[in-house]
Amino acid sequence: MGKTTIKYGCSIVLAILFAIVCVLAQQIFAGETKEAAAEQKPLEKDLYDGNGLITGTELSDQVVYESDSIVCFEDRVLQKFRYDPENAKKVAAITEGILQTCPKLKHVYVLPVPHRIFLEEGFEGEKETYQTYLTQLTEELPEKAALVDVLPVLEEHREEYIFFRTEDSWTAKGACYGMEPLCERLGVNAFPLSRYEEYMYTSFTGALPLLEEFKKQVAGTLPADQTYYYLLPDSVDRVEVIRTDQEGKEVRYKKPLITASAGNTGAFIDSPFTRAIVEGKACAKKYQGRYVLVLCDERGKLLVPYLKDYYDGVYVVSVKEDPGLYEDLQAIVDAYHITEVVFAQGASEMGAAGYDLAFLRFYENEGGSPGTD
Repeated sequence: MGKTTIKYGCSIVLAILFAIVCVLAQQIFAGETKEAAAEQKPLEKDLYDGNGLITGTELSDQVVYESDSIVCFEDRVLQKFRYDPENAKKVAAITEGILQTCPKLKHVYVLPVPHRIFLEEGFEGEKETYQTYLTQLTEELPEKAALVDVLPVLEEHREEYIFFRTEDSWTAKGACYGMEPLCERLGVNAFPLSRYEEYMYTSFTGALPLLEEFKKQVAGTLPADQTYYYLLPDSVDRVEVIRTDQEGKEVRYKKPLITASAGNTGAFIDSPFTRAIVEGKACAKKYQGRYVLVLCDERGKLLVPYLKDYYDGVYVVSVKEDPGLYEDLQAIVDAYHITEVVFAQGASEMGAAGYDLAFLRFYENEGGSPGTD
């Protein structure tokens, strides 16, 4: 009995010592983890604030140059809004032509992408002009076509990075917010930004600082913009791009929908392109087995990475690059079971001559069927 008692006593002591060692080791490990976390540098994307500038940097309020077309600050360039009242009539003729060409289409949603200047203080007149344009556009649009006004929701997020500073375009975040009024029209619940994973890679300086009048009047360089993009976890990220090479031959290739190494709007789909077929995954039963047709420019195409999460896919046409839409529209609609069309283009270019190669035959023939003159 004495040996047994001693044996059990030693076991208890060893167990107690082992428990103490484990507790001490856990505390030491936890302390090292906290110390490592404190020393860990923040992700690069988290260094920037709502203006795409290093956190703590305030936007400049001093205009250094202004003309009839642009306003230049030390850290951004604003494009002024100009439009011809005939543009609204042309947009109406285009949508009427699309609907007459494909009678089975249910809706055409016309979505002008606003300019950053509409959200800037001191340029309220630009916004008033834009509202006049939207009113006229609403009155001109035919039955089965509807205007999607995204400016109100963008105003709610004006302190966020929803417009580039050196490129006349909204950012991927701005396009995500723009999906809210579009989804209301489509009859689906928009995914909130919080559902998406945020990525940031390439910095770039856009086209606005390259304008001749800017370079002549303003010295120095603007702070670079940042390319952010957003994807749902486990979402599809593939596209087949169709473009025309220098010899006029059609070229097709598949790639990721978003190219992380590219800056500017060229990170989305590609730039330039004629058409693109984007894989998707329908979130609503009514859109399973169906694609949505997006007629867009470089700004409007930023909606595509979000639209693919509502349909089985997105068929994309560059309105500036594609001369064959008139002949192919019915075949596209039939092959991809399309019932909705989204026409998304920069507000100044929508309906303007030189930016609508894909639509020439539609309004020239006043909505006639393909092949009629």
